[in-house]
Amino acid sequence: MKLLAKANTLFEKGDLLTLADVQTLEALCAQASGKEAEYLGDLWSAALLNSDEQAFAYMTRVEDEA
Repeated sequence: MKLLAKANTLFEKGDLLTLADVQTLEALCAQASGKEAEYLGDLWSAALLNSDEQAFAYMTRVEDEA
C-alpha cells in the first residue's frame, strides 16, 4: 500500500489540493491495482471535495473524458 501512503500525504498538509497534487494523485491511481486501486479511487472522490478551482476543473474534465 505504498501508493496509498503517498496519496495520503497530499491530504495531510491541510490545504486545498492544487492541480499538481491532483495530477500526482492521478498518476498514483494509474499505477495501482486491486484493493489499493479501490482506496485510491475513494481518495479521488475526496479530492473533488477538497481541491482548488483549477484542480477541480481538471478533475471534472478527466472524469468527463473517462
